Amino acid sequence: MKVVIDTNMLMATHQFGLNLFSEIERVVNGKFEILVPKSVINELKGLQDNCKGNDKVSASVALELAKKCRTIETEKEGDDAVIELAKNFDSAIATNDIELKSRARQNGIPIIYMRQKKYLRMD
Repeated sequence: MKVVIDTNMLMATHQFGLNLFSEIERVVNGKFEILVPKSVINELKGLQDNCKGNDKVSASVALELAKKCRTIETEKEGDDAVIELAKNFDSAIATNDIELKSRARQNGIPIIYMRQKKYLRMD
C-alpha cells in the first residue's frame, strides 16, 4: 500500500515518540511505501531554519525520516499536494490535520491518524 504523509505526521514522530514506520506497517497490515510531496520537504526545511527548540528538532528528525521515503514533485503545494498525490497513486494519507482529514474523507481517501498520542489508526 502507498501512503502519502504530511508535515505534521512526520514531525509527530519526534514530538510524541511515535515509531512511524512500524505503526504504518501495523495499520496497513503489511508492506507499504511512503510518498512525500516535495512541498512537505520544503516546509520542513523552512521550519528547521526558522524555528527554535523542540519544533526545530522535530523538523530535523522529520527530514531524516523523509530521506527513507519517496519524494515526489507536485504541481500543488501543502494540503493540495497531499490530496493530489493520494489521488494519483490511489493511496492513503497519514495526517493529524483536521481539515486535511475532512478533505480526504470527502474524496474517499483512506486516512491514517494518531490516537492517544501513541499509536496509529486507519479509517
